[in-house]
Amino acid sequence: MSPSELPIWARGVAAGLLLFASWWLLSTDALTSSVGSSVGLIGVGVIAFSILRGMHLPSRIWPEGPYRRKFSIPAVLAVALLLAALLLLSRLGTSEALTDFADVGMFVLVLAGTVLLGFGFAMVKQRPYVRWYAIALGLALLPHIIGLLFSSPAASSASGARFCLVTLGQSSVTESELLTCRAAALPSFLFLFAIGVTSKLITEEVAFRRLFIGCSGNSGLLTVLAAGVAATAWYVILARAGVTGTAGALLSGVAAVTAGCLFVLSCSLLVSAAYNAAFAASYWAVELARPVAAGAADEAGVPPSVWFVTLLIAGLLCYWVAREKGLVERIPGEGRPDAAGS
Repeated sequence: MSPSELPIWARGVAAGLLLFASWWLLSTDALTSSVGSSVGLIGVGVIAFSILRGMHLPSRIWPEGPYRRKFSIPAVLAVALLLAALLLLSRLGTSEALTDFADVGMFVLVLAGTVLLGFGFAMVKQRPYVRWYAIALGLALLPHIIGLLFSSPAASSASGARFCLVTLGQSSVTESELLTCRAAALPSFLFLFAIGVTSKLITEEVAFRRLFIGCSGNSGLLTVLAAGVAATAWYVILARAGVTGTAGALLSGVAAVTAGCLFVLSCSLLVSAAYNAAFAASYWAVELARPVAAGAADEAGVPPSVWFVTLLIAGLLCYWVAREKGLVERIPGEGRPDAAGS
């Protein structure tokens, strides 16, 4: 057993602690009223960091090299400026649906996550991971782009409305009924991605990737699937608390398996955080920008094409992990020529 990994039995205990703490925090009115619904996110992050530090394990927020010769201040500034630009540009199409999402707890998470993200880029050279970032963003956006291609034209022809992409728009269906969008897709995506990539890095990624999957280079497919099951259970708890919908929770569970595979293959939490944030941001951007008739239900459900593509991507990556890493977790030193004599 590597000293940088949590024992298998401890991961099961950690799963129970994370799920119970999230349920208890989200059901406590005093906390949710003062902090916001993001108290569930804060809970998994705090517990995950506490378990790692309590067992004297490294956090490993950023990958293990290649390290820069010296701390890069321009890299920190570049990360901060990029996130600030995404948030400022997103103000062009934000609405109450987005401003309500960013509560006090989310502000704290974004601030802390931005600092850690900046430190990761300042200490580790990112050029070897550019390919993985491109793969992560492409796999995150692909299901929702295909979903729009298959669903939005039919909806537009049936209702006479257009999909709001850049600016908020509205079109009159009848004199008494107005079809409107709650937010524009592109600004919503920029806003939610900037918030997601920072907050998820120190919450979901640490809890369901670093804590459960452990040292990514030694993890097999079964460990990734177990982490995905734990993440799905956590998303369901969020759905029961009204933070998200049930369909979105189950879809996020499938995306958690993909994120775990990307973490194992790239050995970088930053890559899986980019995928996780982009997938969630694109899902909610589509939901907010979908035209909704006055008095109609807000949640239209997840198109079947989105489900199919997301499951297909997760299946292909699981096959890739099984081919590269195997099914079970490898203990460091096992199978080496000097392992028996050392």
